[in-house]
Amino acid sequence: ALQAADHPLAPWARELDDAVRTGIQLPIELRAMAVSGRTMVEFVVHRSGVVGRVRLLESSGNDTLDAHSLAAVPQRLPPPRPLDGDRLRVRYTIHFREGGP
Repeated sequence: ALQAADHPLAPWARELDDAVRTGIQLPIELRAMAVSGRTMVEFVVHRSGVVGRVRLLESSGNDTLDAHSLAAVPQRLPPPRPLDGDRLRVRYTIHFREGGP
């Protein structure tokens, strides 16, 4: 987990967080039902910013939340900088709270 604000990838991690949160589009019905849960997705971000190999690592137990978690990962992100190697594997936890993510 990237927790430290002084980590070299911290600015990129904030952009990643903004992009994924923007991508979460829960239907109004789920918001009204106050559905909550947590998922973990994994994906690869290539040096160019292209995202691939998106998969669900941990299910929320709710198929709809799981599907929205996968759909929230954009197909392209700002290229991770600095990056050692050709790609960066990311594990990202999404918390759904009553009324929204």
